[in-house]
Amino acid sequence: IATIYDDRIVPLQQLKVISDDYAVLVIDTVNKTNDKRMNINQALENLQLATDRIDETWTTYKQTKLTSKEKTLANEIEALFVPADLKIDQLRRVLEQKQGQELDILLDQFDGNLYDVIDPITEKIHELIELQLDVARQEREEARSIVTGIFWVFVPILVLTIGSMLPIRALISKAILSAIK
Repeated sequence: IATIYDDRIVPLQQLKVISDDYAVLVIDTVNKTNDKRMNINQALENLQLATDRIDETWTTYKQTKLTSKEKTLANEIEALFVPADLKIDQLRRVLEQKQGQELDILLDQFDGNLYDVIDPITEKIHELIELQLDVARQEREEARSIVTGIFWVFVPILVLTIGSMLPIRALISKAILSAIK
């Protein structure tokens, strides 16, 4: 049961954070900055927050117990991180160096191109989430099977123990009554 929570439920939350940081925080930052709803400093802070949290959360996720299929998907995701992180670094440099209309033109280019490198990550993370749920379901069934097995062993032992105590109880009662008489 602990592994269901520690190695399945907690990682689901971690994978959601990573997916949201790429798909929502990074993309949303570009869109809002391009639309003048966010200033450059806020955009840079959001990008830093996203990349730091993604790195930290991914490292923590990789420390959980992974099945071989999860390891394979995780490796595929890590390969997808590279172009996305490069694109985010380019965006960061553009935000640090450009202003005015030139920035608008450059942000328009990032606005669409980021989807090309981030969507594959979120799709693979979704696969990993589905796999997490499937493994958790299997572990729940395994736990249920163990509990059922224990029940079918414990109940007969309990019945036999109680049944064998009745004659012993009668003998002890007779011995005590004889001693008292």
